[in-house]
Amino acid sequence: MKIKDYTKILINQTAFIGDVVLTLPLVAKIKQINPNCQIHFLTTKISSQIPKLMYEIDKVIIFDKRGEDKGLKGLFNLLKFLKKENYDLIISPHRSFRTSIMNFLISPKLSVTFNTSSLSFLYSKKVKYNFKNHDIYRNLSLLSIFDEYDNERPKIENLNYESNVISKVDNFIESNELEQFIIIAPGSVWATKRWLPKYFAELSKMIINKNYKVVIIGSKDDKTISNEIADKANNKNLIDICGEFNIPESINLIGRAKMIITNDSAPIHFAGLVGTKTVAIFGPTIPEFGFAPIGDNDVIIQNNDLKCRPCAIHGGNKCPIGTHECMVSISPQYVFRQLGI
Repeated sequence: MKIKDYTKILINQTAFIGDVVLTLPLVAKIKQINPNCQIHFLTTKISSQIPKLMYEIDKVIIFDKRGEDKGLKGLFNLLKFLKKENYDLIISPHRSFRTSIMNFLISPKLSVTFNTSSLSFLYSKKVKYNFKNHDIYRNLSLLSIFDEYDNERPKIENLNYESNVISKVDNFIESNELEQFIIIAPGSVWATKRWLPKYFAELSKMIINKNYKVVIIGSKDDKTISNEIADKANNKNLIDICGEFNIPESINLIGRAKMIITNDSAPIHFAGLVGTKTVAIFGPTIPEFGFAPIGDNDVIIQNNDLKCRPCAIHGGNKCPIGTHECMVSISPQYVFRQLGI
């Protein structure tokens, strides 16, 4: 079976933002093998900005789960549209019940997913989900049913930024005189995955003392955390832009930074996309789940002496034993020593 025999391909990935980023090497690999195929990418409204950065993707289709496509009527209308596209092949890294039903009803010639997907029997082909692999390589393994498969990670050479994205980042760097700067990303959907704001503030002051400026990035939801960090650091060389940059702008900015310091969250994968050194702080989760940074110069920081880790695959809103020791025990001084500056 050859992937070159399929001319119109749909990638269905409607999970979290980080999961969407980790699917992009799969897209690049398909296009590398089959440069003449069309690739469409189905994802959520919030994540749709990410696949639009890929030259290899011909069309991004939004599944607005909480808006336009909400409920059975919205889902039916989306399915009607997708069915008319006449896909030869659907590849689905996403493993949910709803996704499996959608892919089946679209009726492609061939559909591929993991053996751990809900209702996996609805797919033509299933690939073993290897829990020990990094998620990039897990996604690439979905091509293992094809003759051309190899698990070499493709390079994503260029991203398709709109001109206003580049000009906004250019102006920000120039107006703040960011000759050398380090980014911190203190947010996470899950509270237990967040390193302490007071630790980020203390670390920021140490970095500034080394003649770097520090930029805080994140969404509007992270603004309370970034405000606390900025208040505690109390330094004009710490610049808080949480909620001010969208995803493409943040990725472009990360690509120009010396490094990024982040929790186990999407900015790890943003940095991996643009090759920026990443220092990732892991608490309730562990790198072995497959979502750690994998660049040659990347650094993973964690407390390996705690028997309670990992407590959950995604973390949680409260520490199960009430100590949050996995994060409390990682000091700013220790993290600073790992930066190499």
